[in-house]
Amino acid sequence: MRSRIVAPEDAGRLNYWLNGTGAAIAAGIVLALPGIGLGVLHADVGIAGLGVVDIAGEFEFTKQSADVMTQGMNVGFDIANQRADSTMIGNLTVTKAAGSGVTKVRCKLNPGKPYTIKYVTTSTDNSNNLATLTTGLGVNPSGPWIVQIGASAGGVMRAPQGTVAWTTGTVVVTDSGLGTSEVIHLAIWP
Repeated sequence: MRSRIVAPEDAGRLNYWLNGTGAAIAAGIVLALPGIGLGVLHADVGIAGLGVVDIAGEFEFTKQSADVMTQGMNVGFDIANQRADSTMIGNLTVTKAAGSGVTKVRCKLNPGKPYTIKYVTTSTDNSNNLATLTTGLGVNPSGPWIVQIGASAGGVMRAPQGTVAWTTGTVVVTDSGLGTSEVIHLAIWP
């Protein structure tokens, strides 16, 4: 479970979430909420159950040990691995620095900031000239979104050289120049 750090100015920043995943979801899981951003589940929710999520406030999240995060830095959240990630576009603000060797970081949720996905391409993606990213949203985005592709070592990002097609819960990026170990960034605004 995520540790909530009480912040009086964030009191009452709650929302409801209907579990349509087909599985029970444990308390503390971070969810991508279409039209809102991120939310932290208050209590366990059974299949097709209704849950309450925090959509604002400060929480302690896990992170990779080698990931260095400084106070005030905007970082993203890796939904698939349930951890804060400094290599993703920010929808969290670090409230207490966490250096190398530390596996937890305190961050504030930023409602209305983009939900982001970072995907590293494989040799299969390269040979097929397409990559399929799972959004975890369960619906197509209702707000604006952007896809950018770049080298894993950083540098200039570019738009896909092909199409971007949405299906419920996934986005398929077709790119004639897709290489192995390139990074695809997807940002979805609520």
